[in-house]
Amino acid sequence: MANLITGVTSGTGGLSTTADNSGQIALQTNNGTTALTLDNSQNATFAANISTPTGTVTASSFIGNGASLTGIAGGFSNMTVFTSPGTFTTPSSTTKIKVTVVGGGGGSGGNTNPSVGGTGGTSSFSTLASATGGSGGNPSVGQASGNGGAGTAGTLQIKGSAGGIASNYAPGETASIGGPSYLGGGGSGNTPGAGGNYGGGAGSPYAAGSGGGGGAAIYVGPVTASTPYAVTVGSSGTAGNPTAFAGGIGVVIVEY
Repeated sequence: MANLITGVTSGTGGLSTTADNSGQIALQTNNGTTALTLDNSQNATFAANISTPTGTVTASSFIGNGASLTGIAGGFSNMTVFTSPGTFTTPSSTTKIKVTVVGGGGGSGGNTNPSVGGTGGTSSFSTLASATGGSGGNPSVGQASGNGGAGTAGTLQIKGSAGGIASNYAPGETASIGGPSYLGGGGSGNTPGAGGNYGGGAGSPYAAGSGGGGGAAIYVGPVTASTPYAVTVGSSGTAGNPTAFAGGIGVVIVEY
């Protein structure tokens, strides 16, 4: 049993109380329907729904799988994409984010006035996630193409793919394809041969090596609300000469 406090509707109405020595309290409505029980360990058991139209429910923990909970947002609902350096300031209500960074793709080598393609730049989100760009392709047949970049900080770090090896195709035919990044393929050997996606390596023209794909990193974790975070976006690796192609630019994607 429990000490009862009952809302009474019969007679003159009002409250009815019944005492015992159990140390528990039960609140009853409608002449005896228990709505709330408080036990000796200060646990509260509600018989029906809890409604807080303008209030907040705060607890150190919740028990159960939440299958019946409604009106609760799941996952991230906003996204900001950086294709150039900048600053991301967390909203006042944001304490957890997901960030994907991809370094710039390497440029393809040029076999006319031979020169190696440029290395793509590093992309980063403060110190939480960082990834280097792909390296540039070599300028001659049979020489190695550019290596992929790599993630250097973050929850998950991903390597970009190397570009294809230079092949002795005739001008105008497809030579080696640029190395892909986490976000997709590299450029073809023909025009347009620039890195096909964010961080994609440049395809190689006639008899030259293609660029490597940019590395990637993903961070999922806590951040401080209302705080600015520096964003760096990797530049594309430059073409080895005017007949070669540049890699794809890097990118930083913030979900919150």
